[in-house]
Amino acid sequence: MKKIIYDLGCHNGSNIPYYLLKADLVIAVDANPKLCENIKLKFHKEIKEKRLIVENCIISHEASGEKKFFYIFEELDVISTIYPETKLFLGKKKIVKSDYMEIEGTSKNVLDIICDHGEPFYIKIDLEHYDHIILREILNNRIFPKYISVESHNLEVFNLITSHEKYNFFKLLKGNDLHLKQYQIKDLLGLEINYQFPAHSAGPFGEDVKGNWLSRDIFKLEFFLKGGPSWVDIHAIRSDV
Repeated sequence: MKKIIYDLGCHNGSNIPYYLLKADLVIAVDANPKLCENIKLKFHKEIKEKRLIVENCIISHEASGEKKFFYIFEELDVISTIYPETKLFLGKKKIVKSDYMEIEGTSKNVLDIICDHGEPFYIKIDLEHYDHIILREILNNRIFPKYISVESHNLEVFNLITSHEKYNFFKLLKGNDLHLKQYQIKDLLGLEINYQFPAHSAGPFGEDVKGNWLSRDIFKLEFFLKGGPSWVDIHAIRSDV
């Protein structure tokens, strides 16, 4: 079966080269039009070969086609968001709504995105404080990829993924030092490759994440011992695979 990876919140495409090693098709989705155009230029060959599809839209849990606002933080565009009211600091400076550049875009329901392109092998969710809403939409509609990861800035993400019956084993991945480590990954054919991730990338997923899969109770303990909600990704593997 074709392996499809959904990169929801692909930012500048820093994880796309890795995902192309791991999947037959990568669906990269982001609301920032400038970043999406840059990705299309950089990966024009992979797009032409139909190994990469770039969708420039505001991912939503509501009806597709609605006009919505997206807020780009130009100083550090990785924290751009649809929720500029979220309490956020850059160093000691509190970021307020007026610090963002407001743009208007068209929304697309996450279920429509998946319906358009096919059953996911892995879904990465990194949507700057909108993660729990999209995760809930996916799980409530019985979409259960073999692997899923979601950034956990809040307890809602943690509670959703660790309480779901389809996912019983987890790993925790901290994002702040990913680019300082070298990972041994396996490509689509099972060949081992030494790989280093750039700064601000989501990093590895699944078996490429270092360490053993932890049972729900052990993972819950580790999550809070390591600081709880922050810039961390929770990775889960479906229980029946």
